[in-house]
Amino acid sequence: MQPSFLLFLVLVFSQNGSDASYNRDESAQSWDSEKPSWTPDGKSIVFSSNRDGNKEIYIMNSDGSHIRNLTNSPNPEMFPSVSPDGSKIAFVSEVDGNYDIYLMNSDGSGNKRLTDHEKIDDWPSWIEDGKKIIFDSERGGTWGIYSMNADGSSQEVVVDTSDKEVDPGTSPFTQQVVYSRQQGDVRQIYSYSFSNGDVSNLSKNNITGNGVLTSTSPSISPSGNEVVFQSGEEYWDIYVMDIDGTNLVRLTNNNYDDHWPAWSPDGRKIAFTSNRDGPREIYTMSHKGENINRLTFGVDDK
Repeated sequence: MQPSFLLFLVLVFSQNGSDASYNRDESAQSWDSEKPSWTPDGKSIVFSSNRDGNKEIYIMNSDGSHIRNLTNSPNPEMFPSVSPDGSKIAFVSEVDGNYDIYLMNSDGSGNKRLTDHEKIDDWPSWIEDGKKIIFDSERGGTWGIYSMNADGSSQEVVVDTSDKEVDPGTSPFTQQVVYSRQQGDVRQIYSYSFSNGDVSNLSKNNITGNGVLTSTSPSISPSGNEVVFQSGEEYWDIYVMDIDGTNLVRLTNNNYDDHWPAWSPDGRKIAFTSNRDGPREIYTMSHKGENINRLTFGVDDK
């Protein structure tokens, strides 16, 4: 299936209807690790963790070794996203009680604030080969998707309706993003096309015995042909489907929460967060859901 040049975006909510991506600290244990993002060479994974008592941005080798704190800041920092060339990391930081988007070099230097709004700006992701950053914000009164240049200029709305739309998942080299929209009690993955403005419900056919699955946190494969995301009824599991919403396959199946999946650059692995062993930690598995491997071990990391 050839990837179309569409812009797709995703929205994350917890099973009880609250915003899962914005439950930043209330349920986090002191050693939680979350939201993996691969470097483009596949050798490292960037993630957020509060293992040192404050949520910060870390980097490790893709086998879980050599974990380093990149931010070393008194402020909470989370939701990292590595640029397509690997030179920059966009992330969220809380300064003066407000969440905004920041940018730093991949070694943690050169911290720069990109947004400065009284409302929350969140969940950055890269598009246009790293020239632009997509993010979600409630600056319009409801959660919507916005874009800006990589230097923070030209901030503008992309999708902002009466529904909630957040957590953009992108594929920077195919100009694609996916989003999950909340309508009533159901959250589904939608697509939005920059070329013609068309909106499509990608998960409308993802039906179980209890109805349409709640689906969130998508990530588009490097080929642009597939979307991996979290979905579920009582617990979150990881699923994958074609970019048009067909051929749904369940990759994980357990009584724990598996979420925030991210493709490796070669499309052969998926990193994700899970509480299957207690606190939320980073794991990887094959793109078929096999060979699950735990990478982080909280304060006991090697």
